[in-house]
Amino acid sequence: MAQTNYTPISLYHSTTAAAVPLAANLVAGELALNIEDMKLYCENAAGTVTLLASNASSTGTVSTVGWTGGIVSVANPTTTPAFTIAGTSGGVPYFNSGTTWATSAVLAASALVLGGGAGAAPATTTTGTGVVTALGVNTGSAGAFVVNGGALGTPSSGTLSSCTVDGTNAVGYRNIPQSGSAKTTSYALAVTDVGEVINVGTGGSITVPDATFATGDAVIIFNNTSGAITMTMTITNAYIAGTDADKATISVATRGVANILFVTGTTCVVTGNVS
Repeated sequence: MAQTNYTPISLYHSTTAAAVPLAANLVAGELALNIEDMKLYCENAAGTVTLLASNASSTGTVSTVGWTGGIVSVANPTTTPAFTIAGTSGGVPYFNSGTTWATSAVLAASALVLGGGAGAAPATTTTGTGVVTALGVNTGSAGAFVVNGGALGTPSSGTLSSCTVDGTNAVGYRNIPQSGSAKTTSYALAVTDVGEVINVGTGGSITVPDATFATGDAVIIFNNTSGAITMTMTITNAYIAGTDADKATISVATRGVANILFVTGTTCVVTGNVS
């Protein structure tokens, strides 16, 4: 509206819908309006007429950058833009083609989302609070890690005390367990005694066999009698620690302890209350 005592300024304009000014109608830097379409044009230095702004509609579209052909709907761009994607409330939005969005099914509480591949809806799986769910686990090789399947290494149950290092050898103990009941007769050591203590009672004796144990195996002998007991060393080489004499027999003192360390399957060294 022109004010009193002022000369109104009017741009070159058209009232015809869809009319666009030609380069011949303008000079470089000149503006032109189409007041029917509510569009503003300008001619640049190269003589090209370009649309600078438009208020032709209360809605419009914006092409996304980086998505080939992807289009996101924008409501009321002249006020506060609001991105809208039609789909399922509580689902995960995804491109189901080059130009349209979709959503996955409603996610359950504590759901994990897995990629569905190009154009496919994401898959979901649920897990309880504090529970780790295995996703694509290798269960075909030795030492495979399996979660939610009760296996860690090669355990026989879900407790850590039943786990093993390599499926054969136990991880170990928080104490030294006794190997069976007290031995009251002649007893030959076995590989099941490794890492354990042999309690020798009245009338008991020990035989250490040859080519039975592996390097690093160890067994403890406790003489729980009132007199010395004899260990028969049928193993090829048996030494009392600190000596260089191969022993055929070794005596364990009363209430004494003998620690047997196998250096190889055919050689052992004994420490403790022995002679």
